[in-house]
Amino acid sequence: MCLTGLPLLGYMAVAVAKDGQDVVVRAPQGDFQRSIARVVFGPDGRLFAAYRIRGGAVNTEAVRLLAIEPVTGKIEVERSYPAPKAAFPRVVDDLIVSPDGETLLYAELHRPVFVAAFRSQMLEMLSSSTAQLFTAEDFMPRLSGATRTSVLLSSERRGPTGGVRVIALDLKNVDQVNEDSTLPFHKDEGQNYAVDVAGNAVWFGQGTSWFKHDLKSGDRLSEMHSREDVSSLSASGQKLLGLTDKKLAGRIQLFDSNGKELADTRNEECGFVRASLSPDGQFGVAVCDKTGLDEAHFGETMWRRAVVFEVSTLKVVASIPMSRNVIKERGPERVDFWIAIPTPALWHGTNRLLLAVPGFPDSISVHSIPLDK
Repeated sequence: MCLTGLPLLGYMAVAVAKDGQDVVVRAPQGDFQRSIARVVFGPDGRLFAAYRIRGGAVNTEAVRLLAIEPVTGKIEVERSYPAPKAAFPRVVDDLIVSPDGETLLYAELHRPVFVAAFRSQMLEMLSSSTAQLFTAEDFMPRLSGATRTSVLLSSERRGPTGGVRVIALDLKNVDQVNEDSTLPFHKDEGQNYAVDVAGNAVWFGQGTSWFKHDLKSGDRLSEMHSREDVSSLSASGQKLLGLTDKKLAGRIQLFDSNGKELADTRNEECGFVRASLSPDGQFGVAVCDKTGLDEAHFGETMWRRAVVFEVSTLKVVASIPMSRNVIKERGPERVDFWIAIPTPALWHGTNRLLLAVPGFPDSISVHSIPLDK
């Protein structure tokens, strides 16, 4: 199914910071308190944003996409497309760019499902799908990444056939399923997982032990043993980032593609809950949350920061305050519960980094971080 949308070129709503470098883009018809934008940089430094817009007092029936020149904050392309009707608040699961930078992938993987592919240049829709790909046995579906030809979705498969379910959609036609398989969990390997799309592998694990398996055959390839429990693993080709979230403290550990530790860094003030890399993989940004553990503030996010670091050394180069707000969406069943937090995106230029951070109620802030020559 392919839907049409009209572009709006040259729209600009920018507030320039005092140093003339940082900008704040106001998202047209954005209501991030009910559907916060997802942001991502393309390889060329262009910034993309996608979010749900209002279709009624309590519902949303459209998605808006923006292509932004991040230094000036100018919105170069703006398009809106019909999307399955959903109630607010609505969580957008992910937004990614294909490795060649030509395709933008948008995903809402919980009911009502909406997956769409767009040409990144002018944001024309290539294809979309509303197929219900996952069942009640699939826990927390996610967009794991893309190759030059496919989009990979995954979930933890529960029940008697427990394992990691991986679904490959055609990159240009996301309504076409090219592959649907489940890799079974192995005894004593845990049930947390990370799919390494670039390395064609999947990691199973829990605590300090993780095990790498071939994504096709399921054969074990290597194993990793960390010095501290890994709450979540981020896998991207030759790099593995192990994140530890202890609520009041956290750690990032860097490993090579076979699980050998290369570097680590510890934060004594907050726990690392998610991380992503710049398109060239040289720098990363991690969300660090300080979570209340006392009776009065138990489970509450006390503050949140975007911690920017050099991947090869894990040296921190910047720490930017972020909103501690969250969006909570509930489904018809008691177990249907999704949370969205502001998720930053990073780009590495010649002498600087650009950090994009969604904020409330409708802003996208772009921070320019100078690098030592």
